[in-house]
Amino acid sequence: MYTTRRGGFDREDARLHYQQLQRDNANWQTQARGTNDNEYQIYLSFANDGKGGDITRGGAPLKTYDEWMSS
Repeated sequence: MYTTRRGGFDREDARLHYQQLQRDNANWQTQARGTNDNEYQIYLSFANDGKGGDITRGGAPLKTYDEWMSS
């Protein structure tokens, strides 16, 4: 809890903490798995239907790295 010396709520500290949590949450997944290149390799290995199709997109061709980064 964020309080002042008098025991009151310090809104500025809470706001800054919340902003840091938002930044951390936005980046946790790539940090946990590695680089974007690692993430792309995970996509390729799990989405590939064995024929170069994407099981998450009804068999459409797998996305290129640039397409995947844009999505």
